[in-house]
Amino acid sequence: MKMKYKKATLALFALLIQGSIVHASQTDEPHEYQLQDATIEAARGTGPDAFGNEKTSQSYYRTGGDITVIRREEIERKHYTSLSDAIRSVPGVRLSDTGFHGGMYGGGTYTNEVQINGDGHVVILLDGRRLDNGASNFASHRSYGGSKNTMALYLLNNMDLVEAIEVIKGPGASIYGSDATGGAINIITRRGTIEPKTTLDLATGSWNHHRFSASHAGSADGGTLRYYVAANRESGSDTHYKDGLTGVNRTFQGTNFKDANVSVKIDKDFDAKHTLSVLFNYSYDHSGMPLTAPDWRHMDNLLDDTLFHAAGGSFGWHNSDFWSKGYRNWFYYEGLLGSYTETIAKNIDVTYTFDRDHGMESFLRIFDSRNTYYNNRRGRLWGLSQAEIQDLLKNWSTQTKIPQYSTRDREFSKGLQLQFAHRYGKNDIIGGLIYKQNKWDRINPTPASNYFGNINSLNRNTFSAYVQDKIHLSDVWELTPAVRYDRMGDYTVGMYNGSTSKKSAAYNSMSLMLSTQYLIQPSVSVYGSWAQVKRPLWSADFDSTYEKLEDEKGNAYNIGVRKFHGKTTFDINYSYIDMNNAVGQYSVVASGGRVSTRAINAKQTKKALNFGVQHQFDRNWSAEASYSYVYDKFSGKNVKVDPDTGTSVDTLINSIRPTNQYAFDISYQNKGLNIDFDTAIYSGMNETYFTNQRFVVSRLTANYKLNEQLSVYGVLDNVFNTAWENKYYALCNLGAFPQKGRSFMLGMKYEF
Repeated sequence: MKMKYKKATLALFALLIQGSIVHASQTDEPHEYQLQDATIEAARGTGPDAFGNEKTSQSYYRTGGDITVIRREEIERKHYTSLSDAIRSVPGVRLSDTGFHGGMYGGGTYTNEVQINGDGHVVILLDGRRLDNGASNFASHRSYGGSKNTMALYLLNNMDLVEAIEVIKGPGASIYGSDATGGAINIITRRGTIEPKTTLDLATGSWNHHRFSASHAGSADGGTLRYYVAANRESGSDTHYKDGLTGVNRTFQGTNFKDANVSVKIDKDFDAKHTLSVLFNYSYDHSGMPLTAPDWRHMDNLLDDTLFHAAGGSFGWHNSDFWSKGYRNWFYYEGLLGSYTETIAKNIDVTYTFDRDHGMESFLRIFDSRNTYYNNRRGRLWGLSQAEIQDLLKNWSTQTKIPQYSTRDREFSKGLQLQFAHRYGKNDIIGGLIYKQNKWDRINPTPASNYFGNINSLNRNTFSAYVQDKIHLSDVWELTPAVRYDRMGDYTVGMYNGSTSKKSAAYNSMSLMLSTQYLIQPSVSVYGSWAQVKRPLWSADFDSTYEKLEDEKGNAYNIGVRKFHGKTTFDINYSYIDMNNAVGQYSVVASGGRVSTRAINAKQTKKALNFGVQHQFDRNWSAEASYSYVYDKFSGKNVKVDPDTGTSVDTLINSIRPTNQYAFDISYQNKGLNIDFDTAIYSGMNETYFTNQRFVVSRLTANYKLNEQLSVYGVLDNVFNTAWENKYYALCNLGAFPQKGRSFMLGMKYEF
């Protein structure tokens, strides 16, 4: 199969080369603009470029491929209040999250993860700049963890400040590197407006869910100075859900939250090519922390259904009954007693653009991000006997004798980026340098504790260089080669039982990429790409395995065709990743009954197919439909059988994600009324890992504009109150991370 695919890929590239002889007529030439305003507005304009790529202010980074752009109009029409809400329905995108706001830092196990076409190596960007912290100990310290964004997606940015969201599937450009084999998600921010505009948005709904937001846009100095200010506050009590194992509607206790966000953006245009942009964002979140939903099949009904028991023996590390039945309920109990997380995030970007050429920017950017995470866990029950637990639970309401454990994790990321971009004849050349200092540290009341691992501080300095050349071979054919170099230096400080250890290491990586797109008709284009995957191991890869791991290596391929004009448009895309040396993760019940997470080097084959079609029936009715298929298989190279269980490692690694995703969207617009009905169907789940083989989740939004200033809206989520989850963790078994049940929001928006 692999050889057949490689031959097919080579044949496609040969076809594209031969096709350059055939000249398609009536192509759309890109317009040139002299003013910054015109450039921005053209980039954000409706419709695609000559090859069918949706245009944004960041389009010059992209090299074709399967791209979805969520624009401001859709964000407002469907009332997305977070990045996760917006991208959840994009074909091929899957969120693996806990189903509520809180989640212990560290957690790659518990924090939300993004997968595109089944690949967790997804880069999150803000105006083209990566937001992840390479030194983050948990969500990013292992290769198999994939996405290294530790900040919860609902806190990444104030949605009122978002102009567009680009979802780039597969390797999109050299600037993203091998960490983006799954793709990239780029948040593009808004600029102020010439005419002042103030917006107030107030909404309330299920489970005391309240949201208030305000924004103001304006200008000064004759419009050369633009500013945009946005602030919001959101809160909610414990959510409800339908339990997939018992079929009963439950309250997810301990899932209450309070959020606040303030964002400011200032843009100063000196002339058509020289601008200064300053972006500041502050986010605060206080969320309950149950970590998991309880397993109601193993609850102790004698104690008002709020407490739990672990069947048999002591409630400790080495009891298999505890892991299979009591583990989730223990975490649930911690949330019930008031465990919480607190997150403070600050981000500032200062960008000076000193040249613009054919939509490409040359600039110097300086950035600084600081995130602080507080975990306060109440009711830790390590090693207590059954009798001790029962005694503690009987007195839980008085909050006496309740053990507490607190940690503070901090992430620092600062650096600069210098980019030059210019057109030379038929060549659009972009080259850049990025230097980034990352730091993570943990402050514990009991620093000798090894519960969260040996590393107490990690510094990672990275230097990256990239060059990309988009060659306009003709009016209908583009070829884009690119190369990227990365160097990472690690320095770690660990503490265990009073002793301190220090370790340093350095990693180097160089990767190549080649992409092309070809216009076979004025409204039909084909595209393809190849990217070399080289990912150095992360600092803790060796701590979670019993074989000496090697760096990840492989190749990623992408081909597709799109039709982008007329009442009916479509895009079909096929991606293939062949990793001859990937890092695979699995969990087993090891010796003594404790669950152990392990990693091995493996061959990985991943295939993904995405198909999307849009049709405009008339001026009122439109519809979209999409289908995504993901096949992902690991095969151990050196280790074939787990030594503790005797089970094939291939069986342990695979079958832990949905295979199919179907999505449908029907829209109706007439004068001031707008209605959208979205449905997503996930199927092909293995019932060893999920409560059902199929989930159907729908969302209904309605907007009505009363006049030019005032509009009202309603949102109904999970219309059919489906019991579903999109995350599995071996320690917690089935149904540990249920998503919200049916809920509603009613709101009003006033603009003046």
